[in-house]
Amino acid sequence: MGRKRIIGCDAVLDAAERVIQREGAVNLTISAVAEEAGVSKATVLYDFKTKHALIGALVTRQMQADDQRLQDCIAVAADAPEVANPELAGRIRFAATMPDTQDRASVMTVCLAMAADDSVRMRIRDFVGKDQKAFLGEGDAVSGLGPLMAFLALQGYLSLTCFDFCTFSPDIREQIFSGIGKLTRMPNTLFDDL
Repeated sequence: MGRKRIIGCDAVLDAAERVIQREGAVNLTISAVAEEAGVSKATVLYDFKTKHALIGALVTRQMQADDQRLQDCIAVAADAPEVANPELAGRIRFAATMPDTQDRASVMTVCLAMAADDSVRMRIRDFVGKDQKAFLGEGDAVSGLGPLMAFLALQGYLSLTCFDFCTFSPDIREQIFSGIGKLTRMPNTLFDDL
């Protein structure tokens, strides 16, 4: 009969996130995660085999959590009678309600993983591709410049804030997301003189 398992994979991933938040993604090591989790290095390696696999598991878990939060935001938007496009409104709400500290650490983990793993890059591309389709629809033709500008503004905002290049007060954030929402409804003629 084998020994009883004392710690689960989620506890190890939680420990890895704490290491990243405290020391940065570059300093993530199997040893640091084991120490943070209070287990042996062999225990971490048993579940994840390599640092690369550990980072991949962190990215997968974060993307699943983000996708669930996104679906919840879309569902809230779908329940609001004044919302014409719940998919767009939900995606804007998702970005507007993104927590700061934990997600910045997660972004660094994703960047580290993307540098080493094409499959992670493809998962991120698929995730952003869903945003693109929600704003622009299917195909190569853009149905309206407003939704295109809203998509680009939203992705720009997320990039700038997730990498901590810019910070905005709650009032400014509210104005930004209100403006992005308005962009989705702008007719093409408003962009003719630009």
